[in-house]
Amino acid sequence: MSEHAGSNDNRVLNQSLATLIEKAPPLKPDHLDVDVFARRFELVIAHTDAARERAFALRHRVFREELKYQLGGDRAFFEHDEYDYNSVLCLLKHRESGLDAGCLRVVLVPDAFKKLPFEGYYDLALLTSPLSPRVFERSEICEVSRLAVHPAFRKKSADPGERGWRHESPAMISLSLFLAATALVGLLGTPNVFAMLEPKFNRMLGAAGLRFEQIGEIIEYCGKRAPYYIHQPTAECLLPDALRPLFELIRARLTVEFDPPR
Repeated sequence: MSEHAGSNDNRVLNQSLATLIEKAPPLKPDHLDVDVFARRFELVIAHTDAARERAFALRHRVFREELKYQLGGDRAFFEHDEYDYNSVLCLLKHRESGLDAGCLRVVLVPDAFKKLPFEGYYDLALLTSPLSPRVFERSEICEVSRLAVHPAFRKKSADPGERGWRHESPAMISLSLFLAATALVGLLGTPNVFAMLEPKFNRMLGAAGLRFEQIGEIIEYCGKRAPYYIHQPTAECLLPDALRPLFELIRARLTVEFDPPR
C-alpha cells in the first residue's frame, strides 16, 4: 500500500469512529461499575498472529463491511496497513458471547526513519503549537488510532448468534477502550500521544476526562478535523475520581498481558 493510500485510510477512520461513538447513549453510573466490567469483559494484548488477525477481522467488519470503505490493501477479511507492523494492538473480549467487542492500536516509531500516520498527510506547517512530533525523541511519541466497536454491541444484528448483546453499553465499551489506550501508552513509555480528531469528538473525550490539546489548524477532509496532543502521565493524574477505579482495573489487566516490544 502506498503512503498516500494509508493516509486516506486514517482520515476516513477518524470520521467513522466519531460517527459510531456519537450515536452511543450517554454513560450511566452502572456503566462505570468495576465489578460489572470485570465479569463481562476481558482485555487482550495481541501478541500472536492469531490475536492480531482477530483485530484485523473486526476492523474489516466495521470499516469495510459496515461502512463500505476500501481500506488496508486487498487482503480478504482483514483490514490492516503498514503502520500495524509498528503497533501494539489491544482487544476487548465479551466473555459471555465470546465476541471481540472492540479493538484499538497504539502506533510506535521504532526508528528515526518511521513516521506516525498523521505525519504522512498533515502539513506540519499548519501546526499552531510547539508540540510537534519533531520536538520529542521518536521513542517517546505514539499515535492512537483504529478504534472499532463491534456492531453487535451498537445495534440489532441480523446474525442470530450475535443477538442480545445490545444491552451492553456502547458508551462503556468505547470508554474502556480509551482508558485501555491511556494505560497501554503508560506501559509502553511513550508519553507524548497524538491523534487526528474532529473537534466535536475531542469534546466527547474531554467530557469523559481525557483532555486532548488541539495543536494545529483544522483541515477539511471528511469533515473538519485537527491534530491533537495529550501527555499521558498528566492525563492519568487528572482522570476524574469516577473513572479511577475502572482505569486501575484496566491497567492491572493490561500489566499482566504486557510484553514490551522488542
